[in-house]
Amino acid sequence: MSTFSSSPAGWKSILRRLASRTASGKPYSRSTAVEGEISRVLRLHQSLWIKEAPNLKNETIVFLMQLVRRADEQLFYELFQELGARIVHISRRSASGYRLNPTTVEEIVSEVELNVLELVLADKISRQSDFLEVAFGQAVKRRTLNRTRKHNNSVQAHLGWIEPPANFEDTAANGEVKRPLELTPDGEPSPETIALTNLLLEKAWAAIDDPRIFQALFLHYHDGWPISSNDPKKENLVHFFGAPRRHVKYMLERGLEQMRNAIGENK
Repeated sequence: MSTFSSSPAGWKSILRRLASRTASGKPYSRSTAVEGEISRVLRLHQSLWIKEAPNLKNETIVFLMQLVRRADEQLFYELFQELGARIVHISRRSASGYRLNPTTVEEIVSEVELNVLELVLADKISRQSDFLEVAFGQAVKRRTLNRTRKHNNSVQAHLGWIEPPANFEDTAANGEVKRPLELTPDGEPSPETIALTNLLLEKAWAAIDDPRIFQALFLHYHDGWPISSNDPKKENLVHFFGAPRRHVKYMLERGLEQMRNAIGENK
């Protein structure tokens, strides 16, 4: 088969409706931009998909991988490589903001990459795998934050803050014991504070029951996307969601309210 749009019912017969729902019962749905991109790619000859891949959205690549996984092994492998590289990039950028040593960051990134790829490759569709077609970047970031939180709460994460200096015995004998540098107040938050903050953030994010709202909040407050922009080349929420500005603002306000309520920080 050279293209998937040659079926009698057209590309819409191939673009399955996501089966999962939010906690409130609302069905998951891909963004207008993602569905439009998928329909465009399906009209192309499959030999052109790899050339398109670097410019495609993450959610589009997830869909295409699931579509061709048994029909075209070479194409699937190329898409697999592209998606794996993106997972590593997103996860490493997220983990690098938590003052972890490089080895720990790479361990977390590798674990997240494996976890996400397993979801993509799973034979059985689940809520988690469906979410990858709705908000892929946020799914990767969330798993990275969860894994980082787990590390920060471990004994291993705090060893560097309680170990005495290498010359502790010598200085003690001379009566010149000084506090380790790691314990000297410097105005920065302690690991305990960071861990508690992460716990509150996770609790707040978990309260959002609509993946589109979750995605809007992450893109706006984490990635810095504006609600709208006069520059057609600049990513913005109005274009991404295909929704009016007032609706996007409502999504953000509703999400923030849910997060505040979850941690007891009411307006």
